[in-house]
Amino acid sequence: MPPMRGQSRFHDDSKDISREVHINDAPPPIRYNLTKRSVQDDIQRRTNTIVVIKGRYQALGTPGDDPEGPLRLRIMPGNVGPVSLSVHQLGF
Repeated sequence: MPPMRGQSRFHDDSKDISREVHINDAPPPIRYNLTKRSVQDDIQRRTNTIVVIKGRYQALGTPGDDPEGPLRLRIMPGNVGPVSLSVHQLGF
């Protein structure tokens, strides 16, 4: 069905976009800071995104068979959703 006047024919998936930043292998002080809720709240407030910690820390040389996967941050759009800005501010 063609779009009605004023409607886009393309579905806007920008609100469905998320990025995962793997922090499992980051230096311990950085990894510690990024897993603190206060740091995640600060990132969310400054960038208008949602930051969620996923996975578990997996030490080097351990088997990677944990179903949760390695430690990472999932960054999802908030109301406006500049996900790339959040990733940039993390330094990745």
